[in-house]
Amino acid sequence: TITVKVKDTNGAWSSKSVKVTVVKPNNPPTVTILEPYNGKTIITTSGTVRIPVKVRATDDRGLSWIIVYVNGHQTDFTTGRGQRVVTYETTVTLSPGTHTITAKARDTNGAWSSKSVKVTVIKNSPPSVTILEPYNGKTIKTAGDHVKVYLKVKATDDRGLSFIYVY
Repeated sequence: TITVKVKDTNGAWSSKSVKVTVVKPNNPPTVTILEPYNGKTIITTSGTVRIPVKVRATDDRGLSWIIVYVNGHQTDFTTGRGQRVVTYETTVTLSPGTHTITAKARDTNGAWSSKSVKVTVIKNSPPSVTILEPYNGKTIKTAGDHVKVYLKVKATDDRGLSFIYVY
Protein backbone atom coordinates (compact mmCIF):
# COMPACT_ATOMS: atom_id res chain seq x y z
CA THR A 1 0.00 0.00 0.00
CA ILE A 2 1.20 3.46 -0.91
CA THR A 3 -0.24 6.38 1.07
CA VAL A 4 0.11 10.08 0.31
CA LYS A 5 -0.63 12.66 3.06
CA VAL A 6 -1.01 16.33 2.29
CA LYS A 7 -1.12 19.27 4.74
CA ASP A 8 -2.30 22.72 3.73
CA THR A 9 -1.00 26.00 5.13
CA ASN A 10 -3.83 26.15 7.70
CA GLY A 11 -2.93 22.72 9.13
CA ALA A 12 -5.66 20.57 7.54
CA TRP A 13 -4.66 17.05 6.45
CA SER A 14 -5.86 14.81 3.65
CA SER A 15 -4.64 11.37 2.54
CA LYS A 16 -5.15 8.84 -0.23
CA SER A 17 -3.92 5.25 -0.47
CA VAL A 18 -3.52 2.79 -3.33
CA LYS A 19 -2.77 -0.89 -3.14
CA VAL A 20 -0.08 -2.17 -5.56
CA THR A 21 1.47 -5.53 -6.21
CA VAL A 22 5.15 -5.70 -7.08
CA VAL A 23 6.18 -8.62 -9.27
CA LYS A 24 9.56 -9.73 -10.44
CA PRO A 25 10.10 -9.28 -14.21
CA ASN A 26 9.55 -12.39 -16.29
CA ASN A 27 12.91 -13.17 -17.83
CA PRO A 28 12.81 -15.55 -20.80
CA PRO A 29 14.13 -19.10 -20.43
CA THR A 30 17.76 -19.92 -21.15
CA VAL A 31 18.12 -22.38 -24.04
CA THR A 32 21.28 -24.36 -24.83
CA ILE A 33 21.74 -26.88 -27.63
CA LEU A 34 24.15 -29.41 -26.17
CA GLU A 35 24.27 -31.62 -29.27
CA PRO A 36 25.08 -31.13 -32.11
CA TYR A 37 27.57 -28.30 -31.70
CA ASN A 38 27.45 -25.26 -33.97
CA GLY A 39 29.41 -25.79 -37.19
CA LYS A 40 29.43 -29.60 -36.96
CA THR A 41 30.08 -31.45 -40.23
CA ILE A 42 28.67 -34.94 -40.66
CA ILE A 43 29.93 -37.18 -43.46
CA THR A 44 27.63 -39.92 -44.68
CA THR A 45 27.66 -42.43 -47.51
CA SER A 46 23.86 -42.49 -47.73
CA GLY A 47 21.38 -39.87 -48.88
CA THR A 48 20.25 -38.94 -45.35
CA VAL A 49 21.57 -39.23 -41.82
CA ARG A 50 19.80 -39.39 -38.43
CA ILE A 51 21.50 -37.36 -35.71
CA PRO A 52 20.74 -36.85 -32.03
CA VAL A 53 19.66 -33.41 -30.79
CA LYS A 54 20.02 -32.63 -27.08
CA VAL A 55 18.54 -29.43 -25.65
CA ARG A 56 18.64 -27.98 -22.15
CA ALA A 57 16.29 -25.20 -21.05
CA THR A 58 16.11 -23.47 -17.68
CA ASP A 59 13.73 -20.89 -16.23
CA ASP A 60 13.28 -19.54 -12.71
CA ARG A 61 9.46 -19.80 -12.94
CA GLY A 62 9.11 -23.10 -14.80
CA LEU A 63 8.93 -24.24 -18.42
CA SER A 64 5.81 -24.86 -20.52
CA TRP A 65 7.39 -26.45 -23.60
CA ILE A 66 10.42 -26.95 -25.84
CA ILE A 67 10.09 -27.20 -29.62
CA VAL A 68 12.84 -28.39 -32.01
CA TYR A 69 12.90 -27.05 -35.58
CA VAL A 70 15.01 -28.00 -38.60
CA ASN A 71 15.22 -25.25 -41.22
CA GLY A 72 12.16 -23.57 -39.72
CA HIS A 73 9.97 -26.68 -39.70
CA GLN A 74 8.87 -28.15 -36.37
CA THR A 75 10.22 -31.67 -35.92
CA ASP A 76 9.56 -32.41 -32.25
CA PHE A 77 7.93 -31.07 -29.10
CA THR A 78 7.95 -31.75 -25.37
CA THR A 79 6.16 -30.21 -22.43
CA GLY A 80 8.05 -28.68 -19.53
CA ARG A 81 5.36 -29.54 -16.95
CA GLY A 82 6.37 -26.46 -14.96
CA GLN A 83 9.84 -27.83 -14.22
CA ARG A 84 12.63 -25.28 -13.89
CA VAL A 85 15.21 -27.39 -15.75
CA VAL A 86 14.42 -29.65 -18.70
CA THR A 87 16.92 -31.66 -20.75
CA TYR A 88 15.31 -33.03 -23.89
CA GLU A 89 16.72 -35.49 -26.42
CA THR A 90 15.33 -36.31 -29.85
CA THR A 91 16.57 -37.44 -33.27
CA VAL A 92 16.27 -35.60 -36.58
CA THR A 93 16.87 -36.76 -40.15
CA LEU A 94 19.02 -34.54 -42.37
CA SER A 95 19.83 -34.70 -46.07
CA PRO A 96 23.12 -33.49 -47.56
CA GLY A 97 23.48 -29.71 -47.24
CA THR A 98 23.61 -27.06 -44.51
CA HIS A 99 20.83 -27.09 -41.93
CA THR A 100 19.75 -24.82 -39.08
CA ILE A 101 18.56 -26.60 -35.95
CA THR A 102 16.63 -24.35 -33.56
CA ALA A 103 15.36 -25.06 -30.06
CA LYS A 104 12.68 -22.75 -28.71
CA ALA A 105 11.49 -22.77 -25.07
CA ARG A 106 8.52 -21.02 -23.46
CA ASP A 107 8.09 -20.49 -19.73
CA THR A 108 4.85 -20.76 -17.75
CA ASN A 109 4.36 -16.96 -17.93
CA GLY A 110 4.63 -16.72 -21.72
CA ALA A 111 8.21 -15.52 -22.18
CA TRP A 112 10.25 -17.46 -24.72
CA SER A 113 13.71 -17.63 -26.23
CA SER A 114 15.54 -19.74 -28.78
CA LYS A 115 18.99 -20.96 -29.75
CA SER A 116 20.19 -22.16 -33.17
CA VAL A 117 23.14 -24.13 -34.52
CA LYS A 118 24.23 -24.85 -38.09
CA VAL A 119 25.08 -28.40 -39.18
CA THR A 120 26.46 -29.48 -42.56
CA VAL A 121 25.87 -32.95 -43.99
CA ILE A 122 28.21 -34.11 -46.73
CA LYS A 123 27.54 -37.18 -48.83
CA ASN A 124 30.81 -39.00 -49.36
CA SER A 125 30.56 -41.36 -52.30
CA PRO A 126 33.17 -44.13 -52.34
CA PRO A 127 36.12 -43.74 -54.72
CA SER A 128 36.00 -45.22 -58.20
CA VAL A 129 38.66 -47.78 -59.14
CA THR A 130 39.30 -49.53 -62.43
CA ILE A 131 42.02 -52.10 -63.19
CA LEU A 132 43.11 -51.32 -66.74
CA GLU A 133 45.96 -53.84 -66.96
CA PRO A 134 45.90 -56.80 -66.72
CA TYR A 135 42.37 -57.26 -68.01
CA ASN A 136 40.04 -59.70 -66.23
CA GLY A 137 40.69 -63.30 -67.27
CA LYS A 138 44.10 -62.63 -68.85
CA THR A 139 46.52 -65.56 -68.81
CA ILE A 140 50.12 -64.75 -67.92
CA LYS A 141 52.74 -67.36 -68.79
CA THR A 142 55.92 -67.80 -66.80
CA ALA A 143 58.97 -69.98 -67.16
CA GLY A 144 60.00 -69.86 -63.52
CA ASP A 145 58.74 -69.33 -59.99
CA HIS A 146 58.38 -65.56 -60.33
CA VAL A 147 56.61 -63.36 -62.79
CA LYS A 148 56.50 -59.62 -63.32
CA VAL A 149 53.01 -58.31 -63.91
CA TYR A 150 52.39 -54.88 -65.39
CA LEU A 151 49.60 -53.24 -63.38
CA LYS A 152 47.70 -50.16 -64.50
CA VAL A 153 45.00 -48.74 -62.23
CA LYS A 154 42.75 -45.71 -62.52
CA ALA A 155 41.33 -44.41 -59.20
CA THR A 156 39.34 -41.20 -58.67
CA ASP A 157 37.40 -39.52 -55.90
CA ASP A 158 35.80 -36.08 -55.76
CA ARG A 159 37.44 -35.41 -52.37
CA GLY A 160 40.86 -36.91 -53.15
CA LEU A 161 42.53 -40.24 -52.47
CA SER A 162 44.65 -41.00 -49.45
CA PHE A 163 46.21 -44.29 -50.63
CA ILE A 164 45.90 -47.24 -53.01
CA TYR A 165 46.56 -50.79 -51.77
CA VAL A 166 47.64 -53.54 -54.16
CA TYR A 167 47.65 -57.11 -52.86
